[in-house]
Amino acid sequence: MKVLFNLPSIPQYSAIFQTLKCLAKRLNSLTVITNEVDSQYLNDTPPNLQLLQLPRSKLRFLNGLIYKSEYHKCDVIHDTFGYFLPIGILTKFSKSKYITSGWGCSASWYYKAKEIGFEDEEELNLHRRLMFREHINTMLCKAILVNSPSFTKDYAEFYGYSKSKMFEVPEPVIINQETRYVSKQDKTFNILYLGNISKMKGIHVLLEAFEKLLEAGHDAKLTAIGKYIPHDRHIIEQRSWKNVDILEPVGHHELSKYFQKADLYVHPSYQEGMPRVVMEALSYGVPVVASDLPGIRAIDGNSDLIRFMENYDSNNLKNILCDELIHPRKNANYFRDARARMADFSPEKIADKIFKIYEML
Repeated sequence: MKVLFNLPSIPQYSAIFQTLKCLAKRLNSLTVITNEVDSQYLNDTPPNLQLLQLPRSKLRFLNGLIYKSEYHKCDVIHDTFGYFLPIGILTKFSKSKYITSGWGCSASWYYKAKEIGFEDEEELNLHRRLMFREHINTMLCKAILVNSPSFTKDYAEFYGYSKSKMFEVPEPVIINQETRYVSKQDKTFNILYLGNISKMKGIHVLLEAFEKLLEAGHDAKLTAIGKYIPHDRHIIEQRSWKNVDILEPVGHHELSKYFQKADLYVHPSYQEGMPRVVMEALSYGVPVVASDLPGIRAIDGNSDLIRFMENYDSNNLKNILCDELIHPRKNANYFRDARARMADFSPEKIADKIFKIYEML
């Protein structure tokens, strides 16, 4: 079986690239289209996995994609983010089967954003355009791989796509085997957040809850790492937040030190699939508090590892944070159990799921 796969950035999606290495061992040939490569991720790459690096320029990318990929010789063309849409159209005239990974649903994001009063017109317009691209994708592809039960529902509801052609494939996560549990060294309770500094991610709820936690006399620090959404900068700039560090995005390898220091990871997002960052926190043995969303429930359906927020009220979240501080869950047993659960999402197991779907097409 010969497969063409789109992975825009190997450093950003390193767990998926590791999954592709495992997948290549099951295939005759796997060509990965990417526009960002880091040599440190290329160790132990199977000989039948070919990297085709194309420029970021849209026109040059499109030309390279069509003329260099030899798409017409592939059995399966696996798209992500709709970058292969022109090839998806061309597959109508070839033997190739075009499928896509739905790592999000722009229609559900858009309507949830409108519901909570998200006002960034640039971001809203972007998702309007993505909705159109997703709709075209659903008309062309033989199957959609989704990472959350909610996306199965969303693609069926908004685009009329058949649920029988959708397959739930979880996000892969890499467990750092060198990470060890280390008992807490300081008295300050360290809370970590990773994601866009945006209302859609619930950062305002977390900041208000954290402020109330400090007002109650607790010793805590919040580190938030992520990209500012321009329209939401006022969330941070409207006041001086005590004991809060807002940091620009850091490289994947640098995140390790933040996870290892964290006593709690908080993910209060309004809209998610299966957030990789929650899985990464668990892979480091960090207890998690998160929104009660289907994609996050799929990570820990029994709530053994993740504590789910009842709503987006800052008082409710403050009470949860207070309880987590007084009765911390981070210990050797939690570390062991969390990492054991994340082993279910190893690149090897996810590669096996993807390969079985290819065989079914």
